[in-house]
Amino acid sequence: MSGIGSLINTRINLLAIGNPSLIAEYRDPLMKQGTEPNIYMFHKVDRISFVNNECIVKKEKVILKIKNESKNYQLTFDLTDYFAQLFYNKVYFDGKYEFQSSNKRIKLLLTNESFVAMDAINIMTSYEFYKYVQEKEEYLNKDPLSLDTIYVGMAYGDGGSRNAFDRISNHTRLQQILSEAFDEKWEKDIIVSLWEVQASIVTGMIGSYDSVEEDMEHIENIFSGPIDQKQIVNLTEAGVIYHFQPPYNKVLKKMFPDKNTKSYSEIYFRKFDGISIEFGLEYQYVTIVSNDVIITEQNPYIEVKWLGINEKEFFKKMVDS
Repeated sequence: MSGIGSLINTRINLLAIGNPSLIAEYRDPLMKQGTEPNIYMFHKVDRISFVNNECIVKKEKVILKIKNESKNYQLTFDLTDYFAQLFYNKVYFDGKYEFQSSNKRIKLLLTNESFVAMDAINIMTSYEFYKYVQEKEEYLNKDPLSLDTIYVGMAYGDGGSRNAFDRISNHTRLQQILSEAFDEKWEKDIIVSLWEVQASIVTGMIGSYDSVEEDMEHIENIFSGPIDQKQIVNLTEAGVIYHFQPPYNKVLKKMFPDKNTKSYSEIYFRKFDGISIEFGLEYQYVTIVSNDVIITEQNPYIEVKWLGINEKEFFKKMVDS
């Protein structure tokens, strides 16, 4: 078998970024949008906070100063349009506010006696912030916040019944990371990002098997219909882990796909050659990094090919096992 190039193309959309202890706040808003995260990542990031004695909160205007403690710079951001986009309408503030969580969160009282709480890191990674800095000449040399990926996981139960919120709420690896960050006095914060795997698309540049009949069988297998979503989620997680090599992942790093797992049975049977993964970053002002890998909005793809000296025998073994 030579020249086979049939790929599964998936896309994972970045839905939310947040402090691990507060990430559950995104459950209801995301569910209402019809999105359900099934991939999650833990990252090391610069420490982002508000400058608590330099803010303006009026009825129709909020201007805050945000600082990157790790790189020692500050940015002033007018949040008036940000809140209008967030609530799809104009909002009015009472003028009262308080900073929480070591100045990493601000709680603003609205005139209707409700309140809104925002984290500095969510503002600094928002698309609205990106548009804002593009209009300010003094901010153009400030790069997007870099999310250093140290762990990748997935959650997808029967029928999609289990999502990332369920998994993160009691995650032993996350507790280990937080403990080590505290004990070793990391100069970084730990955050969680939530992703949703979209439906896959199959592309094929079919090479040559031993016979025309085998070529036609391969083409028929590749384009025979949609692939089970759970297997796509499993494969996407495995592809990201293998490509990123995050330090806190212990499995799926040495071989892709892992010959000891049967969670890709349909993919083995249909004899795909690899997976191409697109990272949807259009609405977040971030860069995803891990070791030498850098994912940006302008360069959002990774491609992972199957490993195996003899692909034909490899696939036969996996299908027959």
